[in-house]
Amino acid sequence: MNCQEITIYTSEILYNISYTVLSAFYPGIAEEHNISIWVLGIIFAISPFVSIPASFVVGKYMKKLGRKCVFIFGMILNTISMLIIVIAIYTNTVSFLLLSILSRIISGIGEGCTMNAAPCILMTESPGEMDKIITYFEVCSGLGLLLGPIIGSFISLYSLSLVFVFAAGIYLVFTIVSIFFLQVHDHMLDSKSVSLMKIAFQPRLLLHFFVQFWFMFALGYMSSTIELNLIQYELSSFSIGLIYSICTFMYFAISFIQSRFSFNFKPQILIFFGLCLTGISFYFLGPWEVIFPKQYWIICIGLFLLGISSSLTYSNSHIVPATTHLINIAVNYYAYEYDDILLDGISAIMSISTCLGLVIGSLASGFLTHFLGFSTGYVLVGYLSFASAGIYLILSPSSVYTNSKQKYNSV
Repeated sequence: MNCQEITIYTSEILYNISYTVLSAFYPGIAEEHNISIWVLGIIFAISPFVSIPASFVVGKYMKKLGRKCVFIFGMILNTISMLIIVIAIYTNTVSFLLLSILSRIISGIGEGCTMNAAPCILMTESPGEMDKIITYFEVCSGLGLLLGPIIGSFISLYSLSLVFVFAAGIYLVFTIVSIFFLQVHDHMLDSKSVSLMKIAFQPRLLLHFFVQFWFMFALGYMSSTIELNLIQYELSSFSIGLIYSICTFMYFAISFIQSRFSFNFKPQILIFFGLCLTGISFYFLGPWEVIFPKQYWIICIGLFLLGISSSLTYSNSHIVPATTHLINIAVNYYAYEYDDILLDGISAIMSISTCLGLVIGSLASGFLTHFLGFSTGYVLVGYLSFASAGIYLILSPSSVYTNSKQKYNSV
């Protein structure tokens, strides 16, 4: 493993640490500053909303800007956004709200840069090692999701602000390291112009973007409200962080198992089952009071199931909806030329579908919880997840997956 790979994989760990730290601890701080839950949903939606135009611009001009420059710039912005949250903690309600909005705007631009640049750097530097890239990316993502709430829980025993200082500090140190160790050959492949809209609306690709959108919708919904839901049970920040890690631990554990062993399941069935299990998990996360008692351990079961459903949806056996798999479809089914513009374009579209899901999910969580309550809102999303599973099963062509694993290294 070379310096470029270590740098990018580490950035994936850091990104997921910061995301889970924010999801697990920020809502409680916002409530202490008298921020309404519907406003909290808007705050969470700002970052992915800003990432959408940022991803479009970065995807279109990344080759001219330079992937390393885009990546480093994104890391710097992520560091700044975390430091602003630290400052906001010690301010009044109005200042807290304004600084939170500023932090999320900066974070959105930063994520738009890093989320696009990171996979493109790996795939241009190691074009014949896509299976390895996918496996390491899954493991690093799961590791970051696992470490965030656990580390945050222990740091919160001393001070909640230290949790965000820690996240900003590791971002800053890693950014400095990246400047010296990340070497990228931005002009390795010859490129031609390609339409992002034309790529996005190819039927097979669009279906995968839909899967990405829906799962990120569910994640955005859960992340925006799960801490406030658990606070009702008078749990400490330490306990909430550990409970949050149930989901991320299951995702990491099952993703690791899938990366080590081969399972002969049809990809469509796994994705369909993963989407259905997401729906079931939301009935527990509410919890659905018609069926379950209003106890926090019911929510723990929901997080456990959501971690499993996440790993099924992103299973290494079908690589959905990883950027590398979409590139494989674009090249082998739609005859696109494999070049760096295609890499940048698909990476940008993936980022946009991710951000759209997070935006709408975060907004929905704020407004549905405000008007319907935790239980009814989660149950409604559970029903929608079953509907999404049905849409996927009906529209999914089996030919998408035929011999796809054998084609990665030939792309």
